[in-house]
Amino acid sequence: LGEQEKRGSLKPGMTADISILGYHEGDFLLSDGRAGNFIPASVFLSPQITIKGGKKIQVKESHRNHIPTRDMMEELLKK
Repeated sequence: LGEQEKRGSLKPGMTADISILGYHEGDFLLSDGRAGNFIPASVFLSPQITIKGGKKIQVKESHRNHIPTRDMMEELLKK
């Protein structure tokens, strides 16, 4: 794309766009965004910190702490 001098690097002088993710291992049930479709997973990544254009963007506490365990998701599906 010819963007290597503008994006995708943490070299000095480059604008920082960074996502720091929490890594969780367990038994998860993830929605694929369509009603009724779920995907089992053994790893889940949660947003912790986002930096865009060198500025920190606050990650909502509910997003940072939401870990969709299979038990939690199955309980929600019963409702």
